[in-house]
Amino acid sequence: MQVCGVQLSSATSRWRESWPPFGGSYECAGHSCCISGSQRPLCRVQCCQVPRSTGNVAHLQKEDKYSCVDRSTSYLHVQTLRNFPIEKLYGEVVLVRLDSVLLLDPLGLSSCSLKRTLSTIKYLYKAGGKVLLVTSWDPVLQSVNPVLKSTESFADYMSSLLQVKVIPVNGVPCLTSCKKEERVQNDIILFENLLNFRGENANCNDFSQKLASGAAIFVNDSFSLSHKIRASTVGITRFCYASLAGFHFEEELMQLLKINDTTRRPYIAIIGGSNFLRKAPALHLLASQCDGLFLVGKLSFQIMNGLGIPVSSCLIEKNATKEVLQLIEIAHNRNIPIYYPTDLWCLNSNNNEQLEIFDSAELLSGLISLGWTPVDIGPSTLERISSLLSSYKSYPYQIPWDDVFSDTTQPLFVDIGSGNGLFLFQMARNWEGLNFLGLEMNEKLVVRCLQDVASAGKRNLYFLSTNATSTFRSIVSSYPGQLTLVSIQCPNPDFNKEQNRWRMVRRMLVEAVADLLQVNGKVYSVVPIFPFQMLNMVMCLPKHGSNQSSYSKLLPLFLNC
Repeated sequence: MQVCGVQLSSATSRWRESWPPFGGSYECAGHSCCISGSQRPLCRVQCCQVPRSTGNVAHLQKEDKYSCVDRSTSYLHVQTLRNFPIEKLYGEVVLVRLDSVLLLDPLGLSSCSLKRTLSTIKYLYKAGGKVLLVTSWDPVLQSVNPVLKSTESFADYMSSLLQVKVIPVNGVPCLTSCKKEERVQNDIILFENLLNFRGENANCNDFSQKLASGAAIFVNDSFSLSHKIRASTVGITRFCYASLAGFHFEEELMQLLKINDTTRRPYIAIIGGSNFLRKAPALHLLASQCDGLFLVGKLSFQIMNGLGIPVSSCLIEKNATKEVLQLIEIAHNRNIPIYYPTDLWCLNSNNNEQLEIFDSAELLSGLISLGWTPVDIGPSTLERISSLLSSYKSYPYQIPWDDVFSDTTQPLFVDIGSGNGLFLFQMARNWEGLNFLGLEMNEKLVVRCLQDVASAGKRNLYFLSTNATSTFRSIVSSYPGQLTLVSIQCPNPDFNKEQNRWRMVRRMLVEAVADLLQVNGKVYSVVPIFPFQMLNMVMCLPKHGSNQSSYSKLLPLFLNC
C-alpha cells in the first residue's frame, strides 16, 4: 500500500490515529511520507535555479545522507540551500525558520527529519554565516514539554543538539534586540516564540521587516507551515535578497512531487488541517484517485457533521456544507472508506495545563460549551490503529508467496540487510531445498537484485525493500512455511562507530525473530559484536508473560555460540 500523508494543518497539531470507517474496508501501511499541500496534491512552483558553487569551501557541500530521494531523476523548481553558492553565505546574516514539533521529535537523533534540520543549521554555521533561528509553539506543546518553558531552556536544548552555543534572545525577534557583543560573536541566536507577537499570524508588513532586519538570506526549513501565510514564512521574503529551502524542506517537497507517480495500490491519503472550503478541490481530487481517506484535525469534524454525527456549531464550517456532502458522495460512489477519530485529547480553556480524554461524540455534542477544546487523538484511537495494523499487516501489501516461490512449504532463510544480494544468490544456488528472502532498505539495490533473480529464473529467492526492524514480523508471519534461519551480517553499515551499533537490532526485531523462529532455528552473524548485543537484549526481556517463549528460545542459542 502506498500512503500519501497530506498535512494541511499547523505543525503544532499532529494527529496520528486510527479511525472508524465510513464505507469500504480498512487498509493500512508500513511507511508514509508526511507532506504539506494546498489545493492540489502536486505542487509546481516555478523559480530560478542557482548553479552549484565550486568555491574553495565546496567540501562543505555534501549530499544529505539522510535523504531517501533519488535526485538524479527529479527536478525541483525552487531555490534550495543545496544549490546556493556556498561562498555567498560567508559573513552574511541568515535567518532560519524551524519547525519546533520536528525539533522535539520523541525519536531524537534517530529521526531523519530532525537530522536534516540540524544539518541545515550546521551547514550554514560552518559556511561562516551568522545564524538566527526563529520558530513557534502553542500552549499545548509547551504544557507537555518542559524544554519549551522558556526561550532559555529551548536554547539549552538546541545547544545540546547542535553541539554549538545557542544564545536566547527575548523581545521582538530582530537582530537589533541582541546585545552588541552577541552580534559580533560567532554563536547561533534563538529568538522568542513567534506566537507571542500578533504580527506573525497576521503576516504584518512591519513585523516582517523587523524580523528580517539585518538578515540578507532567509532559509525556510519548516515545511509543515509552508502553506501558511505568516510573517516568518511569507512576509520576510520581501526583505531578504535570497529565500532558500533548507535540507528538510527540500526533501519533503521532493516527496510531494512524487505523489502522483505511484503505481502501488491501495493508495491512501491522510489529510489534516482546517478550512474545508479552501481545500475542497484537493480533497475531491484525492477522493477520485485514492482508495481511502483519513481525515484528521478540524477537517474530520466537517465529515462527522456531514455523516449526521452531532458536532458543536463552533467547530462546523457552515459555508462548506455543500463541499463536504460532495466528498461523501464521491467516496460512497467509489466505495472507498473515510476514517475519523473515536476519542480526543482535550485542553481546558481555563487551565492550559489540564488535559483530559473524551469520546468524540460526547465531546462534540456538548463538552465544547464547558470549555474543552480538542487538540489531539486519544488512546482508544491509537489502540484501534494498532489492532488494524496487526490485522492487515504493516507491510505495504500482502505478499503473494505462491507467485514468489515455487514451493512455499520449504523452510525460509531470511537475510536482514541483504545489500547487493551476492550472499543470498550463492546460498540459493547451493541450497535448492530452502527459500531465501532478502530484506533491504536501499530500494535501488532491491530493484537490481530482483532483475538478476528474473534473469536467472530463480524460484527460491526473492528480495523486498523495507525496514526490517519494524516490518519483519508482519512479513515473515504471513509465510506459509517455517522460518529456519535468520542472518544479520551487518547490523549497521558502519557498526564500528559505537553510536551506530544499536540502530537496527532493537527489541522489536529481537522479539519478532524469537517468536517466529522454529524450534532449533538458528541466527547467523559474522559481526563479532552482534551476538553479544542481541544476547544483551534477550537478557533484558521479561522472563514471564508473552516474552517467556522469546527468552527461552533465544537464550540457549546465544549461550552456546
